[in-house]
This record gives sequence, structure tokens and C-alpha cells, in this order.
Amino acid sequence: MSRGNIYLSSQDKTPREDEQLIRFDVNLQDDINGVALSSYDFVYGFCNINSLSKNGFIQTATQTYPVTLDVGFYDYAELLTEMLAKLNALGLGVFLMSFTDNIYSLISPVPIEFIENPLPVGRDWVDMANFQKQAGLSTSHIGGTANLAYTDAIYITCDELHRRQNIFDTSSNQNIANVLGVVYVNKDKEMLSDKVIEDVMRPKHITDRLNPLKWISKDNNNNFRVITIRLVDERGFELPKRTDGCGSIKYTLELQTKANDQRF
Repeated sequence: MSRGNIYLSSQDKTPREDEQLIRFDVNLQDDINGVALSSYDFVYGFCNINSLSKNGFIQTATQTYPVTLDVGFYDYAELLTEMLAKLNALGLGVFLMSFTDNIYSLISPVPIEFIENPLPVGRDWVDMANFQKQAGLSTSHIGGTANLAYTDAIYITCDELHRRQNIFDTSSNQNIANVLGVVYVNKDKEMLSDKVIEDVMRPKHITDRLNPLKWISKDNNNNFRVITIRLVDERGFELPKRTDGCGSIKYTLELQTKANDQRF
């Protein structure tokens, strides 16, 4: 039985592309009939408040207001200060906010409602603070348990390799399909521990070897010269771009191949 490996590194692209969508030159020829992602190595360095998560929206009885936070790495106390500063800058009056037992509480000077983000993003800062959206106008808002990670998972997807599949991925989130593997950004972290408070929002190194493998069949008439690796967050949206100044992500992927004489 013959096996082979293909190594794809986001650092090999010159000039560098934004890492959430990269086209790689490959050579998957006739004698290969199966491909699987076998391992990954990620350096995850995105700000938790980034170009996508920085925008939240509230509305009063008469008007909708975008509330835009400054990009950066925030812990719970820093996020409270930043949210309060931007809300108080709206000119609606004085907002009051507290943070106790991992829950943010807000008192607004006029009735407001947090509303769904009209932009194509994953978590925004309202989601991180876990204030309920579309809950009606009120001056009192008590969030759920806060989670300051921009995303808890990164989905590694590739449309080309899945083109001949007979059985397709399904997901409760219709934005996620053609998945090679999943990177759990905060894997094995105990919620609410002191370590999580730091780890969910700081840069980190994530590596894993997958078992079992998800084998993707390839027929002899379907050679590949280029494949596109697309990274999306847990809601199926693309990650922030490196060029937006919100940090970056670097990765190496190991693809395992099988020849025609093997069965799986």
C-alpha cells in the first residue's frame, strides 16, 4: 500500500495573501483516490475585538445607533470600560454598567434594545457580552455568561476536494459545508477558570493530529492542480483579514493521500 503526504503552509504564499482564503498549487494525479486532513498547526493571533466584531447595534423608540469599539485584545474589565465609553458617547445620557460573576449588567438612561447585526459577521461585542438581542425596549439589561473569544472553532473547508462526494456534510448552520477538519480554539479549557479568562482572548498555538480521518474519495478523471483552503468561524463567516490590522492567523496543514490499490 502506498501513502503520501501533502504539506500546505500559509507562510509559503508570496506575496502573502489573507490567510482565511488561500489558493495552493498541488498535484493530485490519477493514482490517488483518497485525500484526508491528518494534522494541523495553527498560530491564532486575532484580536477578540476586531474589524468584524467591533460593531454592535442598539435602537431606541425612534432611532438605530451603531456602537463601534476600538480594535484590540480586551479582558472583561477592559471591555466594560470600552463598552461604557462608546455608549456614553452616543449623547443619550449616562449609561451605568457592572460586571459580577462573569455577567455584565447595564442600566441605560432611555429605553434601548440590542438588535441583530446587519453586517455579515460572526460574534460581535454584544454577543461576547451576551446581552440578549431583539428583547424589546428596556432600561435594564442583564447578560448571560460572557465569552470574550471571537470564535470557539475554526472550520477548515475546501470546495474542490468535495466536488465528487456522494455524501455531503450537514450542519445546523447552513453556512458551513465541505469541511476538512475543525480547530477548537479553546479546546479543553474549563469555563470560568482564571486560565480561561486569559486564554480565550490572547494569541495561542494550536496543534492536533486527527483520528479518525475523514477520507474524501477522488476518481481518476478528477485531477487537481489548485485547491482553495477557506477558513470560517463557528457561524460560517470568514475570519478577519490580516490587512485590517486585527492580528493574523498562520497555519500548516498535512493532507494524507491513498493510492488506487487501497480501500477505505
